[in-house]
Amino acid sequence: MLGCEGTKAEFGEHIFTNYQFKKVDLGWSFFMDCEFLETKFDDINFEGATIANLKTKNTTFFNLQFHETFPMKFYKSNSIECLEINDYSNFEKLYKAMN
Repeated sequence: MLGCEGTKAEFGEHIFTNYQFKKVDLGWSFFMDCEFLETKFDDINFEGATIANLKTKNTTFFNLQFHETFPMKFYKSNSIECLEINDYSNFEKLYKAMN
């Protein structure tokens, strides 16, 4: 998916393999029980997005944008607790802790 603006997507139990997201607005999108295998995210807007039960392998993230007022909501596997991610450093810490 390259160069898309205003993309609100909903994915459930989807596996992305060798996929590339570049310059995509995924604000307010919903990803539940998704796997990203050898996937690249570059210059992505995650304002207000929700991610639950994320699984990754060999996935890279560059230039991600988050929003202070509308943070990304992140649910770890088998948890009802929501973590709010409003900047890249918080996302990076969470991602490293998962792997």
